[in-house]
Amino acid sequence: MGWETLSLEIAWALAGFDVVLQSGGDDVLLNTTLATVAFLGGLYAIKLGTDTYRKYALVKNTATESVRSIAMGRTEVEGEVRRAGEPLSKPFDDDECVYAYWRMAEYTPSENDDGETEYSWDTKAVGSYGTTFYLEGESGRQVLVDDPTDATVPLSDDARERTFVERNTEPDDRIAQFCKSQDISPESQWQRRYTQDVLVPGDSAYVLGEAVERDDPVGPHNEDRIVITHDSSNDEFLVSDKPQQQLRQHYRKWTLVYAGGGLGVSAYSLWAWLTNATDHGFEVSVAGAAVGFVIVATVYYKRERVAEAIDRFKGDFG
Repeated sequence: MGWETLSLEIAWALAGFDVVLQSGGDDVLLNTTLATVAFLGGLYAIKLGTDTYRKYALVKNTATESVRSIAMGRTEVEGEVRRAGEPLSKPFDDDECVYAYWRMAEYTPSENDDGETEYSWDTKAVGSYGTTFYLEGESGRQVLVDDPTDATVPLSDDARERTFVERNTEPDDRIAQFCKSQDISPESQWQRRYTQDVLVPGDSAYVLGEAVERDDPVGPHNEDRIVITHDSSNDEFLVSDKPQQQLRQHYRKWTLVYAGGGLGVSAYSLWAWLTNATDHGFEVSVAGAAVGFVIVATVYYKRERVAEAIDRFKGDFG
């Protein structure tokens, strides 16, 4: 298909979709818009489901190795967290950690549909940080784990710590210091909730990634020459305080929730979209919009090839 033909197809599809939106009054516009947004949201949930399933498959199919006998390449190990160099402080107290995911929320008012005031927690700031650490196996041998700041880090409820500060109240020195470091005022007219999910020395941990040669090997043992980091084949790097079996259950559950829920929402939204359009006599417009959607979806999923083609075109004619 040539570029001129493709352009005509896209224009025809968009014109048909525009007719559906602008004809039939406010009801068809509102219903079509809502169905379209819900349909796209369902597709996004399906994508989350497939991404979660890939993590589930990795956890399930990667063989667990002992720390003392890790081979180069993709690996899955379990052990106990040990410090490697200077540890970090938790966000909201002075205890040590090797990873922290923190949130600050305020208990703020809003007006509901009945004109009544309701209070809810509104997240105002969020962040994470970490540092390299050692993972110690049952034999006492250790292996270095890369900074998990950019890793996937699903932590258990046991790793969560919360502090509440009443409205118009100065927090303790550590929270105030952290707030100032994040350009957040330590005091607020609303009640605040400070939450930190932390991985600390002494915790049991599970790590899945790729074992690679360290830039500065200093000895023959794994702790001297190997670091576990992002998998070069899929960029996965997973660190958790949950054991392997619990992680498998976690990812299996959320795969079903995301994919199943997304499929149901998308199917219902597509049915509502088609019903709304055909009820107003826009069968041709439905077909045009469907063609447009297929074209857009194809371009999206082949976006890397499309980008390469555009680059080649620019190189040949630019």
